[in-house]
Amino acid sequence: MSKLSTTEAYEILGIDSTASEDEIKSAYKKQALKTHPDKNINDPEASDKFRRVNDAFRKLTEEDSD
Repeated sequence: MSKLSTTEAYEILGIDSTASEDEIKSAYKKQALKTHPDKNINDPEASDKFRRVNDAFRKLTEEDSD
């Protein structure tokens, strides 16, 4: 897993740093569907984009549980 900053994680998901847990989940689902490699067959960077979305979600949800 890459070492994203919290700020980067919010930027990747396209949300404000004051987003609620529900807003984070909603943004994650939207970005995951948008960047999923199966939906972007012709994009060689799709897997990397999808991984970054997952890393961002993990970063924000792990911080919430601390």
